[in-house]
Amino acid sequence: KRFQRMVPATLPGASFTDTALTAGYLRRLGYGDEKAAQLAGAKALGSPVMDFKEIVTELVGRHVMRVPFENFDLCADPSKFHEAIMCRIANPREIVRRLAFGVGGGTCFDLSPAFAWLLTQLGAKARLVMACDATADGYSSTANRLVVIADNPGQGSLLTDVCAPEPCRTAVDLSGESSDALATYDVVSSGEAEPAGFVSLLRRRRAAGSIPFSFETTVCAPEQGEAPKEEELAAWTPVYAFCPEQDLASGADEIKTALAAISNPASTLAKQRLFSLAMPNGFVVLTDAVMRQVSDGNTVHEEAVSDADAWTSCLDKILSQLYEDPPMDAVFYSKRGGGRDRSPDGTPIHNFRRSEANITASEQMQKAYQSQEGASQRSKHLGSTEASSLAVGGAGAGGGLGLNKPGFGPKVHHFSGSGQRCRTINISDDIPNAWAQIMDDQDPIGWMLCEYQDDGKTLDLKSKGGGGLASFKASLGDAIAWGGFRCYAVDRRGGVDCKRIKLVFVQYRPDSAPAMKKAKQSSHKGDVKDVLTGAHLDITVENPGELDEQELITKMQDATGAHKPNGYEFEAGVFLEADFYGTGIGKECKNENSKN
Repeated sequence: KRFQRMVPATLPGASFTDTALTAGYLRRLGYGDEKAAQLAGAKALGSPVMDFKEIVTELVGRHVMRVPFENFDLCADPSKFHEAIMCRIANPREIVRRLAFGVGGGTCFDLSPAFAWLLTQLGAKARLVMACDATADGYSSTANRLVVIADNPGQGSLLTDVCAPEPCRTAVDLSGESSDALATYDVVSSGEAEPAGFVSLLRRRRAAGSIPFSFETTVCAPEQGEAPKEEELAAWTPVYAFCPEQDLASGADEIKTALAAISNPASTLAKQRLFSLAMPNGFVVLTDAVMRQVSDGNTVHEEAVSDADAWTSCLDKILSQLYEDPPMDAVFYSKRGGGRDRSPDGTPIHNFRRSEANITASEQMQKAYQSQEGASQRSKHLGSTEASSLAVGGAGAGGGLGLNKPGFGPKVHHFSGSGQRCRTINISDDIPNAWAQIMDDQDPIGWMLCEYQDDGKTLDLKSKGGGGLASFKASLGDAIAWGGFRCYAVDRRGGVDCKRIKLVFVQYRPDSAPAMKKAKQSSHKGDVKDVLTGAHLDITVENPGELDEQELITKMQDATGAHKPNGYEFEAGVFLEADFYGTGIGKECKNENSKN
């Protein structure tokens, strides 16, 4: 039962878009709602101007302090672990849902595919890579660790590992040194002792105030509770060997082999339960024998685990501390300052706390939870009645235990709301006037384009004009913009042409635009669509070439009902065929003739 509580019985998010699920994952990592939404839509890791390593390091640091390394699934039933993991790796969204809406973590075979998915959604190229742990005698006999390499064409590649019992808290450059609060890392050649194909070695040099991770009930004597000595701090120790060129598919033989090895009940990882979580200056670990918390080079708490109840109690303590008192981010944001009660982006730290109400990825899900709670409170006395409530009055006066009484029950609001809400941007009066011209097929104005003022708070009409799609595309520049144009759906049957106006709403976010501006633009869409109403098609493009006539025809046909036109006009008098049903066009149309 303790295993089951780590993942909800019913996971939300199956129908979420990738962007919404990304926001849910980012909330699990401690971002507030607004920041998570901005990052999910910005694709910042694909930008050549953003600091790639800084962003990835931030994600790694948050991940290792909020998503634990744990092997509960493996220990619960090693025989089913292999198959279950292979199914999840084949669909990383399922792993992400487990992490976004649960409180558990997993082994590297869960966490690395999920983190690779997240990096991809944020704009990076992410590759799965196998690694062999370093041992006292060399390396493990088979590859046993799955890590992630993130690539940015203009800024190089980074090694990321969010799932080790003692993880790197930083993204590691494949050349040169990288440091976190507790150690320095670098990547070198693994040398002659390398396992076949694993040509690179990650090694670590501990900083002062760093105690090595240990499964034992006490830190080995005579150094119990002490940080490494100075001569030990200066020494580089191997962590694992890996192949930086790998890009493993979900069903790769290397992954299957590694899973088979750790799924063996005799393997070290399958022999006892392990829960490990990084802390700002240390770690907390729970095994079947001990719970230990290390911080600032000292073992600040340690207690023996004597039985199942003691183990459960220890796990509850860790989870309670994690989700009621989330880790400080000062270690990773020391340059930005700030106190204990606020996050790096200014969001109050209590917003990062996870409860049953805020465990989900969206405001809508929170409202659903609150609605369920309200219904539960209203219904808790059903079944217990007072005599005065029985058989009093007719149905309209409250008979039937008062259930028919006018006004009984919660007040219901229409799903579309009141129609009034505060705008997040100012919109020039010229914009709705221009859109009204486009909606009028007797008006020569056929397109319009709106751009932001320098302060980003006001949207102005930049241009409008006659003509069609070609003129609209020519008006697009390097700035983020909103706009739309008029075209026509045409039924050409026999000798008759029947035209119907079609309006296309366009969100333009060019490749060259800053990532944060793109994220802010998305939050304004509701306000803009309140003004540019009645569009038949809503599209987002990053360059004018995406406004291709055939692509637009396909989308327009998908958006129509059962009656589909057999052509479109994006320029006056230029008919493009779209014979969806194959019945012919014009005089060739079946069951039609020139006399129609």
